[in-house]
Amino acid sequence: MAAHLRHDADEWDRLARQSREHGYNQQALYRYGKVHSLDPTNVDALWDRALLAKDIGDFRTARNVFTAILVRFPHDLTVLRELYTILIELFELPTCADLLQAVFEHYQRIYTTPSEAVFTKPDLLVLAHLYNALGDHDKAAHTIRRGTRWLQGRAEQRYWDLCEDDREYDVDGWPGRSPIWEGGRIQAGRFELDANARHRLAVARIKMGGD
Repeated sequence: MAAHLRHDADEWDRLARQSREHGYNQQALYRYGKVHSLDPTNVDALWDRALLAKDIGDFRTARNVFTAILVRFPHDLTVLRELYTILIELFELPTCADLLQAVFEHYQRIYTTPSEAVFTKPDLLVLAHLYNALGDHDKAAHTIRRGTRWLQGRAEQRYWDLCEDDREYDVDGWPGRSPIWEGGRIQAGRFELDANARHRLAVARIKMGGD
């Protein structure tokens, strides 16, 4: 191997892309790894390596590389959405839930109105599903209730947390709830909750043995 190649990250990157174009995927993974070792700032090479590993089913390599990118760009949902599908594939559900929860809390802190937020309803549903799968049904219920409230621009309505039931999201025609007097009487809210969110909330409530 030519001496200059040992220290030329751009050349390794070119060779990695060439290997990938010809279907030499393992060789491409190795060469992308060389790019990173020579130039740790080359995030594009890391991204290409992670996607290639994911595409060929090398989920452990993909997990490690996406995690390395996330360290450089904390709270980046584009990276996290790639990573959490891999973590689910590897049955690393606690890690996946922890990462997604941290990002969720980050965006709740910095965005007060949902029009600016990049954490979306599908992300919320994934997080609630993870908590249900882990048996943490109380967290699943809180995720749906508080997360939906935040996405609807009602984060300041914390009084709904006084309710142990889900009257916040009752629909017209449902039986009335018993009044709550702690902090004032709270009637049904009638706020929108789509079928997927309602399903996850119902699963959590059934498993908790509550309403």
